[in-house]
This record gives sequence, structure tokens and C-alpha cells, in this order.
Amino acid sequence: NEYKKYQDDLADLDTHYKDLAIKKQKEKYEKISEEIQKWGGATMELANNLNELFNQIGANRERKINVNFQDENTALKSQLENRLISEAEYQAQVKQMEEQKEAELKKIKLRQFRREKALNLTQAIQAGALAVLQALASSVPPVNFILAGIAGAAAGVQIATIAAQQFTAARGGIVPGNGPGNVDSVPSMLA
Repeated sequence: NEYKKYQDDLADLDTHYKDLAIKKQKEKYEKISEEIQKWGGATMELANNLNELFNQIGANRERKINVNFQDENTALKSQLENRLISEAEYQAQVKQMEEQKEAELKKIKLRQFRREKALNLTQAIQAGALAVLQALASSVPPVNFILAGIAGAAAGVQIATIAAQQFTAARGGIVPGNGPGNVDSVPSMLA
């Protein structure tokens, strides 16, 4: 009878230590999760603010490029009207200016795309790490390991999706159709 009581006491003690170990492990994961949220949140806020600043700089550059194009086009029209250049020279120079403008705008968009892709990857990695830690702290083994694996896999899919994104530049210009000359009069649906 005392042996049975001794075994029951040992089982209770073993259960108590297991519960204590699980509680400590949970607290550890929760503490790490809190630190990631605290520091990661501050870091991501700074990164978002910098991204917004760079987007504003890019928008200002785009406006400047467009204004310069308009000014140069106006000057060329004046030369054409004053018969300083021929229609062919005017068209050739306008085409060259348009190509240069589009190349410069494409560079700006590419930089913006790369910056935003890096920011999105950083956010996805941080969110994935946080999800795994929260899953580990959410339950007892082995359920928490399964939940953490699912959270990690979902984060991996999100990260892979972002990493696979490719830059595509919009192709501008006149839509061919029934319109007169250089006028774009073809209706279109824009997304």
C-alpha cells in the first residue's frame, strides 16, 4: 500500500515537473514573441516611414520628368511653327524624348518595386517568426509543434510568393484603332 502511495506521489511529482517545464517553455516563447513584437514593430514602422519618403521622392522625380518633357515638347513645337525644324525632325525628336522619359520613369518604378518587395519580405518573415512562436506558446507538446509547423509552412508560402514577384513595367503609347492620326480615341478598360 505504501509502495502504491510512493508511486502515486512520484507520478504526481513527475506531472508537476512536466507542467512546470511546459509553463516555463510557454513563458519563454511568449517573452521572445513580445520582444519581436516590440522591436519588430518599431523597426517596421521606421522602414514604412522610409519607404513612404522614398515614394514621395520618386513621385517628385516623376513630376519633374513630365514637366521637363512638356517644356521640351513646347520648345520643339515652337521651332516647328517657326519652321526652324521639319515635321520629320520634330516627330523624331519627340519620339526620342518619349523613349527617354519612359526609360527614366521605368527606373523609378523599378527602384520602388524592389524597395517594396524587400519591405514585404521583411514583414512576412517577421510575421512568420511571430506566428511560429505564438503557436509554440499556445498549447502543450506535441500539439504546439504541429501548430508551429503549420504556421511556419504558411509563412514560407507567403515568403515564397513575395519572393517570386517580378517587376513588370506598363507599356504606354497610343492604342491603334480608328482614331485620327496621333489621337488615342479607342475606348479601353483599365484595371
